[in-house]
Amino acid sequence: MNKDKLKELLKKRNPLVEREAVKPVDLYKRTVKPTVRTERANGATERLDKQVSVLDEIKEGVKDDKRPTERYSFEIYTDQKGKIEDLQYQYKKKTGKRLSASRILREALEVYLKQALSALKK
Repeated sequence: MNKDKLKELLKKRNPLVEREAVKPVDLYKRTVKPTVRTERANGATERLDKQVSVLDEIKEGVKDDKRPTERYSFEIYTDQKGKIEDLQYQYKKKTGKRLSASRILREALEVYLKQALSALKK
């Protein structure tokens, strides 16, 4: 195979040759965060609109007041999975909000671990 033919075949095969340049991102441009709604004690909701730039987040970090989580894989009994799904359904029916299985298990573990550790200390 001659070199010209090989170059032509490689040119057709390589998708990078025909790509256009990517438009650069302006890091200094202020971005609008999505509207955050919080509930007050009287049931009213409060809207918090904040503008934060990417540089602000890089310097200050993304504010996260939540307790950090990690992903683990555990086995549960089949009937427990059914009860979790039933709790999720009842919660959604009552509140209109989704309840994750992870949250149910985290909160249940919190109670169980406190009791188990307390029993072992006696």
